[in-house]
Amino acid sequence: SDGNTNNSNNNPSTTATTQQQQQRRQRQRQYQRQQQQQQQQQQQEHDDDFYVRYYVGHKGRFGHEFMEFELSPCGKLRYANNSNYKSDAMIRRQVCVSPAVVDEIRR
Repeated sequence: SDGNTNNSNNNPSTTATTQQQQQRRQRQRQYQRQQQQQQQQQQQEHDDDFYVRYYVGHKGRFGHEFMEFELSPCGKLRYANNSNYKSDAMIRRQVCVSPAVVDEIRR
């Protein structure tokens, strides 16, 4: 060997370049995390705006009869059915549905 071996581990300019690359990658990862957090926050705000209510009814011979469905973003589904036919009482039910169901209805 003639003593001209180039060892990149001892070269100060190579070390500085490696440190700059690491800092750049770290900044990129931090920027990507911030972007993901902003997107998640926007999606959460968008999700909170979701609300569905379906109502159908009429006033007739048996009074005010109606059926109603209501779905909130947290997955709470409420149902009400009012009919005075044969002196029936109002029927009310409430269930929780999965996020997949909420997403499908939103779609």
